[in-house]
Amino acid sequence: MASFGKILRPTRQEWVLFGLLWLKMLVFFSLVFNSDQVNVSFDQLSSEIFRSLLRPVYHSLVFLIALSLLNLASGRRKLGAYAGLSLALAALMALDLWYYRAFRTFPAFSTLSVYRNLSISLDQVAAFIRPGDLLLLVDLALLVPLRHLLTLEGPAGWRRLLAQAGTFTGLFFLVAPVAWGVIGSKAAQTPFSIFDPVATSIMMTPLGYHALDLATFARSQGPAFVDLSGPDRARIGAWLRENRERRGPGPLQGALAGRNLLIIQVESLEFFMLDRTVNGVPVTPVLNALKRQGLCFTDYHEQVGLGVSSDADLMTNTSVYPVRNLPTFCAYPTATLPSLPRILGQAGYATLSIHPDKGSLWNVRQGHVSLGFQRILDCAAFDCSDSFGMGLSDASYLAQSAPIIAGLKEPFYAFMVTQSSHLPFEPPDYLRELPLDPDLDREVMGGYFQSVHYTDKHLGIFLDRLRRTGLLDRTVVVVTGDHQGVHKYCKQEIHSSRHFQPWWEEPDRKLPLLIVAKGLAPREIALHAGQVDVMPTLLALLGVDAGVWGDRMMGRNLLNTGRNQVVLADGTLKGEAGPAAAAHCKEGPEVADLIIRGNYFHGDPVTLKARTGE
Repeated sequence: MASFGKILRPTRQEWVLFGLLWLKMLVFFSLVFNSDQVNVSFDQLSSEIFRSLLRPVYHSLVFLIALSLLNLASGRRKLGAYAGLSLALAALMALDLWYYRAFRTFPAFSTLSVYRNLSISLDQVAAFIRPGDLLLLVDLALLVPLRHLLTLEGPAGWRRLLAQAGTFTGLFFLVAPVAWGVIGSKAAQTPFSIFDPVATSIMMTPLGYHALDLATFARSQGPAFVDLSGPDRARIGAWLRENRERRGPGPLQGALAGRNLLIIQVESLEFFMLDRTVNGVPVTPVLNALKRQGLCFTDYHEQVGLGVSSDADLMTNTSVYPVRNLPTFCAYPTATLPSLPRILGQAGYATLSIHPDKGSLWNVRQGHVSLGFQRILDCAAFDCSDSFGMGLSDASYLAQSAPIIAGLKEPFYAFMVTQSSHLPFEPPDYLRELPLDPDLDREVMGGYFQSVHYTDKHLGIFLDRLRRTGLLDRTVVVVTGDHQGVHKYCKQEIHSSRHFQPWWEEPDRKLPLLIVAKGLAPREIALHAGQVDVMPTLLALLGVDAGVWGDRMMGRNLLNTGRNQVVLADGTLKGEAGPAAAAHCKEGPEVADLIIRGNYFHGDPVTLKARTGE
């Protein structure tokens, strides 16, 4: 027993390295917890990391297990082995941090496995890197001043490695049942449920989270539809029943019956851009005019998850929230869901989706096939010689799309997305037409202004072409954004700009939602809404009966609703709601996760009949 205790006993060197790993982890979470992920902030460490004794215990055990691997080296080599471990952990933390800045969560192996169809440029990755991220190497920087505390000799070998690793791993798995049995702490179960990557990382460090995630992924072999339990099915049914609003026809029910529908989803377009001028020049003159010609929703919010733009496609066309922690079209492209193109197609509409990028990106083509679009076009259908940034320019894309739209059999539903205003917001100099201060023009906010102004201009040219054919007199035009752009990815650059203006702030994730049609009276609607609300609203305006799918949509008709609240992807609730309504609204994304992962509607005989049109 004494010999075994001697093998386990940490050396002074190991205690110092243990402290350095703790410091490294605290720096990582200080970067994560800072609201803008710009600077180090220790404010939330006490409430998150040290909220209970369990978390420091788990962190310590994970670090001791990791340090036990260093027993394969001895003497001076042990410091080199630690440096290698530290660099690997710094790289893992940096990836987690950059991913968090983009998606507000940490990556999982299941997520990475479905990103095989995603191409990301170095410019896009660079947008998430901050100078302060170098602090993740703070432990390596301290090795030199602390060298007098680091003994160069000490026990090593496989025997010591196995003894330490086995003992600390056993203690790790013993803590949870003991904590659960002795103090009844629900938090004790967290390390064994990695549904929330951030919560699990907080409980057991990023290293522990990724180790458990890898084991879980190896066991499950990636995402697949799951068998829903009886309670899960009951929960879904109860939520959908509670979600129904039994209201009579609203004043605009069927007001635009028989019209064509054209939805234009503009990349990274935010609401704060509308009605703004730079040196007397409007940034979005076309959108400003559309805002005054139809319905403008002033509190319409982004709800996308990890699928970002593809999640916007999903919600607009299904009125169902995306799955959490995975891009839905990549992981579950064949899920049976309510579908705007299918419902309109069964009502006699020709349906078309147009993307200027590869249909394989985010697996959008397969997702749109499952939604029931009769025709799907991607960059292969276009001359892409005029390209910059992400690819085909909006000027060329919209010019080539106009005759395609004009040639559709009526009534039609066409869904389009643009891409020139995509991150990193660096249009070529010859396309920068706004008269910005040269310093601002070189900043990311200046690039964003120029990108949005460019797309706005060519959107106006596109609509003018359709107007000259008389088509717009018979068409409902919807213009919206897919998700935030500059505020989603570039908060540091916004706040550090010496040109900063208070109106640049946009904390509420607002996007424009404009609905314009001949005869539709202009009106601003200050109702908290989200992307799942588009489909039921448009179906009501067009007077198209959704049939059984009407009770399966998760949004509501914004022109005839008694509710004024919306839940964002991170669970934040916006609007006015009592406790019961707030709880119901916030539960929606969780229920949608069950619906999609379990393919809840697929085996329903009623929805099967609606899906096939029999």
